[in-house]
Amino acid sequence: MRRMVAGLAMVMTAWLAVPAWAQDAATVAGILKTLHGGGYVIVVRHGATHNDQADVDPLHLDNVAQQRQLNDKGRADARAVGAVLKTAGVPIGRCYSSRFQRAVETARLIAGKDPEATLDVSEGGLVVTPNENNRRAQALRRMIATTPDAGTNTLIVTHKP
Repeated sequence: MRRMVAGLAMVMTAWLAVPAWAQDAATVAGILKTLHGGGYVIVVRHGATHNDQADVDPLHLDNVAQQRQLNDKGRADARAVGAVLKTAGVPIGRCYSSRFQRAVETARLIAGKDPEATLDVSEGGLVVTPNENNRRAQALRRMIATTPDAGTNTLIVTHKP
């Protein structure tokens, strides 16, 4: 568990500091070398979105047109992370995302495959009950605690911490 949490912290730090990667190549190389062996759960927030859009129909997640979408920077960042992971030979096994399109698209661009979109990591906010938000938080904790398939890492794309 300690190894998994350390890996999670490393990857989240790297994701949040994408522009800083070029400034500290040794740190990035170390992270990628560690992830190359598999056994980690990588949890990231979806890419950047349009600030002038809102989720106007958050209870109907199949209504993609009514959701906030990734912007060009969000797509570019997700593609860049995916390219770095692929070039470094970091194996992504199971791949999960929120059911919101911005998370699905981020996961697809990073992992190079369609994620399993699940409510368990979907943002609930004020449109679901506190009990449902708690259930989702517990589900995410269980997903993080689940050992990835041998030789792979699990990717989870979700929302704000």
